[in-house]
Amino acid sequence: MSRIVHFAFVLAFISSLAGCTAPASNADAEPVDSSEGDLSARSPASLAAFADKNWVATKAVAHDGDLRELRLYSDGSYVRLRCYGAACAEAVPETDRYTAFRSSGKTYLELWSFERVLVPGPPPKVKGGAPSPPAYENNPVVADTYEIKATGSGIKLRRTYSSRWVTLTATSDEALCAASGGSWSLPVVTPPSTTSKVPPTTKGTQPATPPPASMTPSAPVAPVAVDAWNACHCAAGEGYVAGGGGCVHIAVSTEAACDSTNGSYTDDDATRLGTYCACGIGRTMTDGGCVAITP
Repeated sequence: MSRIVHFAFVLAFISSLAGCTAPASNADAEPVDSSEGDLSARSPASLAAFADKNWVATKAVAHDGDLRELRLYSDGSYVRLRCYGAACAEAVPETDRYTAFRSSGKTYLELWSFERVLVPGPPPKVKGGAPSPPAYENNPVVADTYEIKATGSGIKLRRTYSSRWVTLTATSDEALCAASGGSWSLPVVTPPSTTSKVPPTTKGTQPATPPPASMTPSAPVAPVAVDAWNACHCAAGEGYVAGGGGCVHIAVSTEAACDSTNGSYTDDDATRLGTYCACGIGRTMTDGGCVAITP
């Protein structure tokens, strides 16, 4: 082998080693392992500072997996408006539960969903010996994982295995309602009475005991929890979904339609999307039942 050929071979070998040991990008070497650290911290509680707020993207989002809106509830459930397809061909409101964990000094948000899977074993038989239809159950899966950080004006999210950050700021229910075409009106609250009888007096004109605070005109009115679902008045067929687009179409499906499309019927418990049928990962609810998301 000539010296020139030998030198070229060595140079190529060294170059290949350099390629193997070069630092990976943030997207290529995702340090996500929920088994790292203290698993007791893998809960919604670690994101309490971000809970119960409507997070809305500050700029137009156009990539698959980007979030236009997000709401993390303190009970561990979430609602999001997720982009599917190029140029956000379809923005779909979704809901389930969330968890969080830390890995390599970063905080990650896990948004869960489920898959419909066959129940193991033969299906039970109905009266007459005929087999019943196959039985399905919900198998929990993580739909998406995002690195989450606080910013000076809100939060920012980066979907794992991506280098793109999406910044979101907190928006009130009233503003989200208006931006989605709804009108906002709060229920009328009657303040405490200021004409209640004063306790009997003893000497002079001073009451024997100070009147309760509710009897004084300066008594503050106790704050009333706002029911945004009823405070935001949307168009016919729509309902207010915080974190899911504001005023959006509320799919109305029968139990039979839900079951026939392999959905998970919730009986009398509406989901946070206002529906009674949950479809799981990669699917969404329509008036006719669950359908695949195909942007």
